Amino acid sequence: PICKERDRSRRRTPTGVPRSRGVSRFFGASFRESAFPGVPEAVTIRGRSNVGVIPHIALRNPQGSPRPSTAMLLERDEHLSVLRELHSRAESGRGHVVLISGEAGIGKTSLVEQFAEEIDRARILWGACEALSTARPLGPLYDIAREVRGRLLRAQQGGQPPYELFQIFMDELRWAASATVVVLEDVHWIDDATADFFKFTARRIARCPALLLLTCREEQLSSSHVFTQAMADVPADHVTRIRLRRLSEAGTARLEQFAGRRIPDLHS
Repeated sequence: PICKERDRSRRRTPTGVPRSRGVSRFFGASFRESAFPGVPEAVTIRGRSNVGVIPHIALRNPQGSPRPSTAMLLERDEHLSVLRELHSRAESGRGHVVLISGEAGIGKTSLVEQFAEEIDRARILWGACEALSTARPLGPLYDIAREVRGRLLRAQQGGQPPYELFQIFMDELRWAASATVVVLEDVHWIDDATADFFKFTARRIARCPALLLLTCREEQLSSSHVFTQAMADVPADHVTRIRLRRLSEAGTARLEQFAGRRIPDLHS
């Protein structure tokens, strides 16, 4: 498995709001958008459905014009509070790593995007790992280089060795005008070179004004997985783990309330 640049523009609704995995579908449930941008037309349950996100809806003010609204997360307040606290520490120069894990579709990306919206004045850099048949080592770092541009992009395009790219990236974090949030998605598909990049960054981030957020499907990480081995070399006090769980019965009741009808076997 290797990493590749993600075209995030394809994950936006017609209203321009980022479309996360959790927004466009639940685990075991999918929403079909109606003619009104962002408003679900129907919900179809395919067995178990129990994630922590309610799709955003385009509310309308009394004049009838759309009023922007972000995704509504259920039972994720504690996790958002942890991220806010760690970001506050990063702003004072004490960086940290956060590993957000959970099964497919449970709302890992939705949680990160909600947090990113709350700190919209911060610099946020995105990179993504993907399971592709054509190798592309350091794909997430190349994604980030295109966002940062400048020295990092020139070094990447000039064929500088990985260690030099890692060091230039760390300089970008250290000397940034404000705290940086770096997101690496789907690290269960990480390649060896990107695992080195992660380890290099994570071992030094405590002295940088930066927060490194990782998302993964923990059930796909064996003891021999390249990411598991890289994580073992990172000091434990540099890392906070957030494991997303399925919703409680009260949470699923709120999903039913949103859907406007009783949904059999929603909580299982």
